[in-house]
Amino acid sequence: RCEARGWQPGAGDGRRAMLDRRRLLKIEELADEVLRTEEDLVDLDRQLNGRREALGCLRRGEARGATQWVAAQGQFMRLPTGSVKDWLNRRQEEVQEERAAKRAILKSQTRELLREHPQVTKLN
Repeated sequence: RCEARGWQPGAGDGRRAMLDRRRLLKIEELADEVLRTEEDLVDLDRQLNGRREALGCLRRGEARGATQWVAAQGQFMRLPTGSVKDWLNRRQEEVQEERAAKRAILKSQTRELLREHPQVTKLN
């Protein structure tokens, strides 16, 4: 019967498996991008919280003196307290903008992942 219709067992199965494998690789790649972006967001939140604590110390007067030690990009610097406050506030704003941009990217990545595999949220 199968031969009469031109169908043979195993014919076409390899192609279907390749499409499924290609789709699974695409889903895995998209999920990896989402996870990496989420890790970046966690890192940005850590930075924001650290600076928030530093600004709170300066505001409450816990950090006394005319100059403060600051660690930035692997370097320690002693700067005037006013400059430190200004720098921390500027950096907070920059990181908040970066975080907003990352959230927009995460949203688009998640949409793309859901478009490729709508049941991804049901996976355990």
